[in-house]
Amino acid sequence: MYTPSDLADLLDCEHRSVLRQAHAAGVAGAPRPVRGGDQLAAKHGRAHEQATLTRLREEVTALVEIDERDPATAATETAAALAAGTDVVYQAVFLDETFSGRADFLQRDAQGRYEVYDTKLARRARPGAVIQLAAYADALRRAGWPSGPNMHLLLGDGSTETLRVDDFLPLLRRLRDRLTSREPGLPEQLWADERAACGTCAFAQHCADGREADRDLSLVAGMRTDQRRKLAAAGLGTIDALAQAGPEARPKSISPASFTALRAQAAIQVRQDATGKISYEVVDPDALASLPAPSPGDVFFDMEGDPYALDGDGLEYLFGAVTADGARGFTPFWAHSRRQEKKAFEDFVDFATARLGPVLRIFT
Repeated sequence: MYTPSDLADLLDCEHRSVLRQAHAAGVAGAPRPVRGGDQLAAKHGRAHEQATLTRLREEVTALVEIDERDPATAATETAAALAAGTDVVYQAVFLDETFSGRADFLQRDAQGRYEVYDTKLARRARPGAVIQLAAYADALRRAGWPSGPNMHLLLGDGSTETLRVDDFLPLLRRLRDRLTSREPGLPEQLWADERAACGTCAFAQHCADGREADRDLSLVAGMRTDQRRKLAAAGLGTIDALAQAGPEARPKSISPASFTALRAQAAIQVRQDATGKISYEVVDPDALASLPAPSPGDVFFDMEGDPYALDGDGLEYLFGAVTADGARGFTPFWAHSRRQEKKAFEDFVDFATARLGPVLRIFT
């Protein structure tokens, strides 16, 4: 049995999909997923969904909430709500021999057709979210319920992304066929390269630990994927091998300058790993010499923000200044509302203005 999340996993990262399937099937040696991710985003995501539910309660006459946890019972309750022509079904459950899923909202249009609405905190439609949405819409159709042509993502900025279901069914079917025809098992290499999907992956730390343990070339700062591939093909598959390589080991497809820079970077990191001390080399002394001499008036400034605060409008909640003089090295200016944000910025400007003298520099 597969779920919309399984399809999204396969689309975002096949390695994650394989590991999750292996763990679910109890394959020996399969790594365990670690619950984590962005808890702040999860919190605001739930708030976004609840705000949508509150709005729909006020807008429609009949809204049914499916709060039953047992999938079979919940699917039966969902079918009853759809058969009754309910305006909105919240947490609708679909279940058959191969598929199980719970959609945020099914909403009935003026023609009596239902369409899927899913809340996502993101401000644009992401591939994984779209394929999940398509899976719900497909399940609605396969169950025989009257269905409209569209599906909808209710995004975190208040906008709605409307998509045609038929445009995504071919991809959905290809993913579903690959998923259902694949036998549970482990890949030859248990870790994968870092990618955008790692940010929310329950196996991200597992893969990072694997790259570290195998001393993979991806550990070298500034290493491009194509350079890594060429170096590995030339027998330089680890950071240690690259650090120890001589000029004669350079692949012909990598320029001497690039190879020298990558080899030097690898050597610095290997040395730091061995000694536990920060290692560095000055590449361009003239560039360092062009920096101004330190001054008592120097201010090092940074800002921190929460993009989900204030119902998704965002808030710069901290303006921070570090100075070399005085008893307090760090001066914070906090904000918990839009008015306080304005006041914090004004206070920082006043703070910087008060330091006006022969030299005042603000580094950001």
